[in-house]
Amino acid sequence: MKSVTLSLGLCFTFILLTTACISPKKSLENENYKGAFDKAISKLEKGEKKRENVVVLKKALDGIIAEDVALMENRRATGDLAKMEKNFKLYKRLNEYFDRADPHMGKELDSLRSYFAEDEALLRTDLANAYFDNGMDAWESYQESELKSAAQAAHQNLVNAKRFEHPYAHLDSLLDESLRNAILYVGINAEPRFGFGNSWDIDRQFDNAEFNFSNTYRKVIYDPSNWDKLDCRMYVEIDDPRSDIREDSSQESFDKEIISASDTTVVSGTVQIIRIRKTMRLDARVELEGNKNCGDRDYRSFSASLTDEGEEYRLSGDQRAIPSKYKNQMSADLEDDDDMEEDLLEELYDDIMRWYF
Repeated sequence: MKSVTLSLGLCFTFILLTTACISPKKSLENENYKGAFDKAISKLEKGEKKRENVVVLKKALDGIIAEDVALMENRRATGDLAKMEKNFKLYKRLNEYFDRADPHMGKELDSLRSYFAEDEALLRTDLANAYFDNGMDAWESYQESELKSAAQAAHQNLVNAKRFEHPYAHLDSLLDESLRNAILYVGINAEPRFGFGNSWDIDRQFDNAEFNFSNTYRKVIYDPSNWDKLDCRMYVEIDDPRSDIREDSSQESFDKEIISASDTTVVSGTVQIIRIRKTMRLDARVELEGNKNCGDRDYRSFSASLTDEGEEYRLSGDQRAIPSKYKNQMSADLEDDDDMEEDLLEELYDDIMRWYF
């Protein structure tokens, strides 16, 4: 195994050394333009074969530019604005190549820098106009439909239009108006189904929704004062927890020799092992009401359950014969009801919020 590992290590070392020894010109012939560029720069910085390596440097840079321009054009052809934005990373990378090549090419790079600076500025303008047009189309759709999803799309696109410095004079006021109409207001009320139970725990759990599920386009309010002005009204009714305890048992007998100074005695003891399985369940019903922005308004049921298990030991006979593990823990150490109820309520809350948000 050691010889195999050593052989592999030597092979990798040989490959690395061979790759490192490939000349800039050879890398260029292999169309490894980045490798040729890096190697040519390295040799020029060491003062080696200046004329030859400058030629390689220029040709490698031409290859890099050709590859990046082809990728830019492909992205623009898709019409996908997010993909087109990725071209800015290519402009940045090209400028980094220009900066590295500058000491060896000088003014020859000026026209390239100017061309790509203009092309980048044009892309910014195109994106600003495209996002603005998309935003205005979505805003018109909102005015016709009053769907908040349309207002949200309008606001998102207008934010991007501003990011690319669209010149529309009233863009800021339109952003404010579109955001104001994009926010979905959701009210939540949670309580015990029959008016009894631990309502304080329920309030404490569901009050977290305001912080956990509010965002730019959604405002969640727990136990709101004015239900009529909300887009969505969520009513959560929670049953009292139901507990089920089941037991089964078995018996084991033990013998042990007790040796004293005068004689040896065999003692016997018995352990009754009672296995206890405790299951607690919590159910909830959710009804959603509201306007057309509210989405799924079906009546839904949710359920959560937890199980805990333990053993109790009942000893009889001579306890000297019984192993210590049965004597050290006589009763089952089951989770108490309050802790289980708290865990169930948290699980139920998570399930409900995950479904609707």
